[in-house]
Amino acid sequence: MTHDTTVTTRLLLVVADGVRADMLEEEMDAGRAPAMAALRARGRSQPISTSFPSVTGPAYVPFLMGQHPGRVGLPGLRWFDRARSIKWAPSQSRSYAGIDIWHVDSDIAPQVPTLLEYAQPSIAAMSMIGRGATHGRIGRGVAWMARAAPSHFRGDLLGWRAVERQATAAFLAKFGAVRPRFSVLAITSPDKFAHKFGCRSTEVRTAIRDVDDAIAQAQTLAARGGWLDSLHVWVTGDHGHAPVHEHFDLHGWLEGEGLRVLAHPRLNVTSPDVVLMVGGNAMAHLYLAPAERTRRWWHTHAASWDRTLGPPGGAPVGGPHGREPLRLRRAAAPHRARHGRSAPARRRRWNAVVVSCRTW
Repeated sequence: MTHDTTVTTRLLLVVADGVRADMLEEEMDAGRAPAMAALRARGRSQPISTSFPSVTGPAYVPFLMGQHPGRVGLPGLRWFDRARSIKWAPSQSRSYAGIDIWHVDSDIAPQVPTLLEYAQPSIAAMSMIGRGATHGRIGRGVAWMARAAPSHFRGDLLGWRAVERQATAAFLAKFGAVRPRFSVLAITSPDKFAHKFGCRSTEVRTAIRDVDDAIAQAQTLAARGGWLDSLHVWVTGDHGHAPVHEHFDLHGWLEGEGLRVLAHPRLNVTSPDVVLMVGGNAMAHLYLAPAERTRRWWHTHAASWDRTLGPPGGAPVGGPHGREPLRLRRAAAPHRARHGRSAPARRRRWNAVVVSCRTW
């Protein structure tokens, strides 16, 4: 397919998954990311805010759909379908950390177009959202999943990086041939390395060079084809990273309070009192009264949850839509895990803040 290279503006969006803004600046300043440093010299670089929840998947929605993820049907990396509206889901739940990733494009609101639908021809590679790509969603088919699954589930990060580099090569080959108006290439190795080795590790810096190499190769292909002047390259992270040394075991605490909890990977819990959908190190959705198909506001649940939440005290925390405020409360300490080891719960009093009382 040929296109008018003199008037068509093209955009390549590269997602450096999980890369902190300061890390990217350091690598450019040190000369280890020359392609991105050249982009910065011609344009600019600045920190931006991610969405909530700040986790891979939902955090792709703002730059590919221009919406908050919750408004287009992607409220978290995992979520519970209270309304029973999705046709296939174990225990009416989604987890895009596994095979459910195939459902992302059909789960997002069909009436809200993606950039891949707006600007065509288009290509998506290793992107959590690929709906509308006219020339393939590289990395999302059965064959690609078969290559990536062993490394993903074993935690073999070098194996994952090797598969990702194959997908990047396949993307670049198609990129040079199609000359797309819009394309998105996601490189997720920085995120995976940051989870295992830390956000400022040598491994993350190596993965940043993979991002830089891909940009340089795309520009070389465009220059060879005579359309480099029409190509714009934007680089973004979807979220950042911070050191995590302690885990707050919300699941264990809820069960310790005598509640039946449905949560991944245990989805065979019958008649749960609450559904827990964890969407990252610092965020979880709690679905109260999960047997009900419509949500109720917090004040209608408060009486039955007084025992768990304990007596309120301290400064108020505003509730949504002008409803009564929630407050700092005191409750029994949950289980905690340090450095991967579970520590027994200590029955002491502790402070916590309920920051949202929206019910789903």
